[in-house]
Amino acid sequence: NPKIKELTPKFRRLLTEVLCKGLYYFLETPIHERQTNIDNEPDLISFDDDEVVVPAQTTQGEMDLISFDEPEMLVPVDHADFEDDDNYDSSDDEEIPVINLSSPIDKYVVLPKHQNKLVDKIDTIPSPVIIYYAIDAFKLQDVIACGCPREEDGVKLVRKLIKYGYFNEAITAIKKLDLFPRFDIPAIATDLFTSGQGMLLPTLVSQRPILQRELLDFIDKQLRFSFAGSLGIVAPERLSNVDEVQQLSRLKERKFQKDLVTCGTKVAQELKIGIEEYYFIHLSQRYACLRWILAQRAIQQMEDQDMSIEKSSNYNGLIDYVCENDPALAKLTIKELTDMGDTKSAAYFATCYKEEAFYCKYNALPLSERSVGIVKGEQLSRHWTSLPPKKPSNPNKLPYYELPPHAVTVMVDSEKTLMFMKDILSQSHRCGIDTEWVPAFAKQGSPGKTALMQIASDIKGYIFLVDLKTIFASDNKLLYRWIEKILQFLFEDEEILKIAFDFSGDFDLLKQAIPSSRHWDVARLFDLKSLPPPNSDKPITGGLAGVVSTYLGYTLNKRQQISNWEKRPLTEAQVTYAGNVIYL
Repeated sequence: NPKIKELTPKFRRLLTEVLCKGLYYFLETPIHERQTNIDNEPDLISFDDDEVVVPAQTTQGEMDLISFDEPEMLVPVDHADFEDDDNYDSSDDEEIPVINLSSPIDKYVVLPKHQNKLVDKIDTIPSPVIIYYAIDAFKLQDVIACGCPREEDGVKLVRKLIKYGYFNEAITAIKKLDLFPRFDIPAIATDLFTSGQGMLLPTLVSQRPILQRELLDFIDKQLRFSFAGSLGIVAPERLSNVDEVQQLSRLKERKFQKDLVTCGTKVAQELKIGIEEYYFIHLSQRYACLRWILAQRAIQQMEDQDMSIEKSSNYNGLIDYVCENDPALAKLTIKELTDMGDTKSAAYFATCYKEEAFYCKYNALPLSERSVGIVKGEQLSRHWTSLPPKKPSNPNKLPYYELPPHAVTVMVDSEKTLMFMKDILSQSHRCGIDTEWVPAFAKQGSPGKTALMQIASDIKGYIFLVDLKTIFASDNKLLYRWIEKILQFLFEDEEILKIAFDFSGDFDLLKQAIPSSRHWDVARLFDLKSLPPPNSDKPITGGLAGVVSTYLGYTLNKRQQISNWEKRPLTEAQVTYAGNVIYL
């Protein structure tokens, strides 16, 4: 009834699913278990010919249908009434009907006629999803699965499910009916990606390496169109036979490209292979990351009203990290900066990456010829002035925290500096600790490695910046053994109070680099995240900066937090940030 608003399509679908599951469980239950015995069921039959039992009330007020405890409630029966009954017939020749159990049993058995009748409804029933939910109850796997008499009807059911938008059900039906040979990867991937349901494909091909590889090939070939233009972004040998593949209609949309990349990345992770094996999936992921970094860089420049290269050192380092040793990404950086209107930065990075020829060529092209790929309607990045502003990082105009004059920063990257740090820590009573690493999005989603560890001592204002990237290098095994012992001493010493903020994630990464740290008996580690708010029941928000503003009345400049912590030497801004967040 369309007037009943509660009966939405989703509700009706769930109702059908529950009904079919109930029928399935009923049919699968043995006959003798279908009737549940009821404990203390009242006996409504009395064999006492002399008395009729009148129900009595129990102490709880319930009707006791049979009572043997109150004789005053027993009423005598006059047998004369029965003796005078003209209709009474006591003939022993009366035929007693025989109950045959085969009839009710057969009534609840699924027969081929039931299966075929249900399958016939695929062409006539308004919603094919009802047939899908009845697959188990009616054992349709024996009728419409691959290799069965009515396999074509199974294929028809899946196609109708896709047509009517039941994508999850269609994927499950293909797997349940083993119809993979009837739905090749390019066809089903085209249908699902075009419908915005591409993320169902990893489920479809899960545990099937051959199909997973086919899907990765399909995605890689589609993304190849996005780089096959005349700009020469990628080497020509990677673009052979482009015309042999049908291009997806929505490939011009960046969100659509993102769905392709996300799907490919998920499949590669299940296969436990690097996405670098599929060049265009890898390049597309890097390109999307690069566009995000450049957009955030431009927004920061607008906030500062400063377009200088030096002011954007945090994002410049990440650009270098993404583009390192990759001419294609270097050219894309120049293209994006030019499209965004930042010609100064475009020229700067063209010089850094030795791509001056591409910079000159691209700037000479009209807008109509600046497409990276051969996708009609390709989108260009917006001008930097049209980007949305960020939420103010310091709305209360609090002063920024600065290190006191007596603070001394020491870069620890040699045996000499390690021994010096060891001596200072052995005298310390309080230490602040923190770690830094390259953001996960810049590392293609793989977990990062700890690149820097900051340790601030209460002795003479020393701040140690431990260069773990250098110490963890394969040719520095001696330094590795020393830092392993020093950090174990620090974390296990009960005389030293270690102060950190939300250090669990930092410790997880540290354990990957120093496996023995999993067995350390960490003592006296105080996490500032557990600090209660001073005058309110509401939790402190804003991370470490929120704690600092709440208790000290300062704020932190955290721009360098998202920067390339693996690049050496560290920038002056990185050194300042690393000291500030740990010395507080």
